[in-house]
Amino acid sequence: MTARAKLLSAWIGDKPPWYAKFQSRMDKFQTLDWECLPHPDVPRGREMAWFNELGTRQLGTPCSKGQSINAICDFRPTFGEMFKEEYDGYEWWGWCDLDLLFSDRTDEILEELLTPEYDVVSFKRKYLSGCCVFLRNTDAICNLFRSDPYQQILADDRYHVWDESGYRHLPGVSFWNAIQRAGL
Repeated sequence: MTARAKLLSAWIGDKPPWYAKFQSRMDKFQTLDWECLPHPDVPRGREMAWFNELGTRQLGTPCSKGQSINAICDFRPTFGEMFKEEYDGYEWWGWCDLDLLFSDRTDEILEELLTPEYDVVSFKRKYLSGCCVFLRNTDAICNLFRSDPYQQILADDRYHVWDESGYRHLPGVSFWNAIQRAGL
């Protein structure tokens, strides 16, 4: 079976004690590939700078997220474009946190969830689940973040919780709202 989806995780600093176990578990799935960013060659302490530089280059807008470990999450809605090459060939793209425990039945569950009737799979009812989300890999969905004031969000060093409910700093602005406005 070929993997249908790829999730990325963003991490700043030393990997958590359970990282090797998480990586080993993710390697077992057949429907899902996973990768942690930034790439291992990025020096410790330069992770956010790497994201800001890559975002500025790939998205064509100045990115200057601060050193907060959470601020990196504001990049998530742009992953479809920022990491287009990493997601190339997959029907679904998305992200996940490193502190999730994926079920032994993940392959089976994803086969039931990742169907043509859905474009977004989230695990919350009233907002996007920041811990894990799957989005259909289409240009329209990969560029959906552009319907929000992404330049303002990515240029601000504060965390806007844009990847979830967007309750901070810009009321009513969230990737969840963009998804709903698009009818997905």
